[in-house]
Amino acid sequence: MPNAPQTRRQDAAGTSKIVDTRQIVNLFAFPALYDLGNILGPHLRQPGARGRKPSYGSDALLAATSVARIAGSTSEGLKLLREPAVWDECRATYATMTHGRVLPATAPNREQVQYFRDRISRTPQAMAALQNGFRKVALGQARRHGNLLPGSAPDWVTPDERNTVYGDGVVLAPFSDVTTVEHPLTGKPVAVGSRAKSAASARIQRTYSDLSEDFKEARGVNFVALHTWTGAGRVTLGTGVALRAEQWAGLELIESLAALAGDGVHNVIWDRAIQGWHLDHLMAHHRIQVFGKSVGRRERAPHVETTDEKDDDRVLRLAVEYGAAATPAVAQILRRDLLSQMFYSGEPQPVGTSLYKTERGFDVVRSQHHRYGPVTHPTGRGTCEHELVVDDGALFTLDYHPLDGYPVKVSHVPCVTSTPYQRPDGRWGAYRTFEVPCSEGDFTFQRDWEPDGTRYHPDSKDGDRSPSDRIGLALRPLSRSDGHRFSDFFSRRNDAESFNNWFQNTLPHYGRATSQHLAGQELDFLTAALVNNSITWSNRQR
Repeated sequence: MPNAPQTRRQDAAGTSKIVDTRQIVNLFAFPALYDLGNILGPHLRQPGARGRKPSYGSDALLAATSVARIAGSTSEGLKLLREPAVWDECRATYATMTHGRVLPATAPNREQVQYFRDRISRTPQAMAALQNGFRKVALGQARRHGNLLPGSAPDWVTPDERNTVYGDGVVLAPFSDVTTVEHPLTGKPVAVGSRAKSAASARIQRTYSDLSEDFKEARGVNFVALHTWTGAGRVTLGTGVALRAEQWAGLELIESLAALAGDGVHNVIWDRAIQGWHLDHLMAHHRIQVFGKSVGRRERAPHVETTDEKDDDRVLRLAVEYGAAATPAVAQILRRDLLSQMFYSGEPQPVGTSLYKTERGFDVVRSQHHRYGPVTHPTGRGTCEHELVVDDGALFTLDYHPLDGYPVKVSHVPCVTSTPYQRPDGRWGAYRTFEVPCSEGDFTFQRDWEPDGTRYHPDSKDGDRSPSDRIGLALRPLSRSDGHRFSDFFSRRNDAESFNNWFQNTLPHYGRATSQHLAGQELDFLTAALVNNSITWSNRQR
């Protein structure tokens, strides 16, 4: 089929999209599809079943289920699959991939596909086996593409993308907005927003993520995915469900991959969901460095609202200079002016305030900071001493404002080496050296990190979960102060958001679940990952 037919479909926004049926054929040519079919088969086989084998194997039905993520819905996907030209090539490809097994002359129908979906959704062992199996075959694919190969040592100052994974979560809106309320007179549940005759027959989603732990107000289920970027494109390494804070599902994904990949994973890119003791644990037990933006209170310039005390005196002086009353509204404007002047003039920034260039101006981060130092070095004039501070993940020399006396960051102290070492008890640590700029001659000093490695759980009763070495944890081999070196590497996280957006666009209604059941939604997300990886595989074969 050199000229695969194309069709158009209407997405949730009403726009017309071209669906290339070549993606369907490529899915049938994807080796991982057959690996997953073999994994699923034993879990879906009816106990004691006799007679002839089913017309469609688990691999073919998994493909038929997954075409919904290509066409935008199950009905549209099966409509494409049942086109004679498409199905004939899928059959031929299937026979080649399975060494001679023959599919029926027509593609499976909706009832057959729905029965297959229901069997997976109602069989927890099958879903677990599918998730675990997917991670194994996805790792194998990534390695075929040259990523996550074992045997190399990390260099966290110049991290290698081939040994990097990145992830993010996406909240899927509920299947419908139907809810139940208690009737004020009868006390019985009543379905609201449904035409069902009773609450019992209404199609209501019962399971939701507790998004309050992530300070999110959305309603739905949070799904997470982990990826790596290869020369052929994105490989999704695994998916998961976050019914509580995203950190738990994200950490489980990273740990499961680390167990499979051994020392092939050096770096993780994630947003602030993976922070604090997670970094400590992943380094100590898996030799993995997490790259992300340090935790801080972010504010968007120019609409800066802050009560930072370091600004107050300068704001008051500026108000007097302008002859203006320092009302809250005026103070807000003047603070914005002060920060703008500070950013564009290049004057030293106060400790705890970090300003970063953006496309439209600059970001303001009220950053976490820790005093560190002083450090000394010999010079021709005697011993030279430098006070240091860790601020927003970076190290700086420290001085004081000449008028107001508050501490300011003078010079960035870059990390020049960051490599792992294994301690006698088996836990990992990191050797780190930093180069301090000095008018008497730059010098380096070493500040190692020996993380505790404590692994907490959602129901852990521990109070303070801060690792003992807070400075070692706070220091990053790459931080936002490293400019484009950090942004170029960290920007790979944007691709995780691209995957989430693409997935939501494959749904009949953008971002809204196609099933009221958690397992059905989980299967949709996983089949999106399968389609994604089949596209990457076909890119490699070109």
